[in-house]
Amino acid sequence: MAPRFSLILIYLLMLAGSAIGQSDPPQTTDRPPFTVIEIDLQNAEGEPIRGWLGKVDLSFPGLEVVVTEPLETPAEDEQTEAILTPTDQWAREQGLTLAVNANFYGIVDRRTRAADVMGLSISDGEVVSPPRAYEGVNDPAVVFNRHGKARVLVPPPGFDFGVVHDGVAGIGASPNDPDRHGLIVLNSENHGATARVAPEVRHPRTAVGVDRKGDTLFLLVIDGRQPEWSVGVTLPELAEILIEHGADDALILDGGGSSTFIYVPDGQDPEAPNGPITNRPSDGQFRAVANHLGFRLDPTAR
Repeated sequence: MAPRFSLILIYLLMLAGSAIGQSDPPQTTDRPPFTVIEIDLQNAEGEPIRGWLGKVDLSFPGLEVVVTEPLETPAEDEQTEAILTPTDQWAREQGLTLAVNANFYGIVDRRTRAADVMGLSISDGEVVSPPRAYEGVNDPAVVFNRHGKARVLVPPPGFDFGVVHDGVAGIGASPNDPDRHGLIVLNSENHGATARVAPEVRHPRTAVGVDRKGDTLFLLVIDGRQPEWSVGVTLPELAEILIEHGADDALILDGGGSSTFIYVPDGQDPEAPNGPITNRPSDGQFRAVANHLGFRLDPTAR
């Protein structure tokens, strides 16, 4: 298990103003809907680890969960479930406050930017991509009911995906890595060393976690492959950051050059000179990806 970090919270932004099948709507809360923290750490070798952590109050009135929608026109190729789109572009188009990249994916056709979403993706109650399983064990997922209540879990056999209103998945075991699972935090314990992918290698990473009640969501993106800025994290280190901030369960989403964090404070023009708060992707620009997870506020609900 990785040693605990001494977290240096450089920048704190507050925007003022658990069962998945639970039917009770969210209650009024005094907490801000979004809290965004810049992460600035050093690993045991003194190398920099930088990124952003977003906390989302899922009980905030008018808070909406948004997952990439299905294709408007069904593809002739059954594998094609999405068109590759950079997360920042998707966030602008959807009018989102906070967004990250989501599922791993495979490219079907580079010319048309067609892609296959790997594992579960559900958008507004509609299945974009079915769950993936290896030897009967589903990939880990974060799922939301229609009121936004969230769970991070490995769906057990017979799990009723019909109660899921929105959801995205990480990746579990495979023939090439049969002994790995996908949860990096389980019941506030660090399981990064036994999760996928490449747990002991430093990479840019994207992770999502929830607290015990399922009404606070954590979105964490750590940059990597940039020695003067951020070298990336192992999965035990990633899990430890989430535990430090209160996550009880967490999984990783797609990482590497896909890792993207976009935060546009309420009322800010996303095209403004200072722009939104973002991470520094290892490609030098935001990679086009197949699936995304984001959040916005319905102004009529405030």
